[in-house]
Amino acid sequence: RVAITAGYDPIWRKKALAEVDFSKDALTLHNFIRGNDKIPGAWTEVDGQKITLYGSKFVDCNKPVVGTEFPVKGCEKNAVVNRYGMWLFGSDGRKVVVSQVQLEDGRTVNASKFGSAELDNVVVLELSPEEEGMKKIVADVWASILNTVVEDEGDFFKAGRFSGSLYIWCQ
Repeated sequence: RVAITAGYDPIWRKKALAEVDFSKDALTLHNFIRGNDKIPGAWTEVDGQKITLYGSKFVDCNKPVVGTEFPVKGCEKNAVVNRYGMWLFGSDGRKVVVSQVQLEDGRTVNASKFGSAELDNVVVLELSPEEEGMKKIVADVWASILNTVVEDEGDFFKAGRFSGSLYIWCQ
C-alpha cells in the first residue's frame, strides 16, 4: 500500500471487539493484548474502571506474584499491581504483565501506578485568550491530517495515527 493511505482495517478499530476474554489461556491473552497495541487497544474492567492495556509480556513461571490486588471483570483471579506492572491471569493460571494502562479519563500511566494516590493529582491545562483563539485553526489543521472530526477531548493516537502520520503529511 501507499504509505499515506496505510492504516488499520476500519472494522478492527471498533473498541468493542478488543475486550479481553479471560476464559483464554495467558499466552492467548498476551497475543491479544499485543495484537491490539495501540489501536484499538485491548481493554478490560479493573476495580470497576475500564482500562486499556499496553506493553504485554507473557511470563511462564510458577512463582507467586505479590502486590496490591484489584478485581477484574470476567476473571477468577484478581489483577496484581506491583513495581513491575499489572499482572493478569489466564484461565490456565499463567500470567501476563502489562507495563502501561490507559485510564478512563484518557491518561496513559505506568501500570505499576494503577490505584495509587499520586494518580489523583491531575493538572488541568488552562488556555490563554490568545491560545483559545488559535484552537479552531489548530483543530482544522489536525482534522485535515487525521481525516476525521477533531473534538476538544480528541486524542491523536486514539484516532489511529502516529508520529509518522505528521511526518508524511508534512512532506
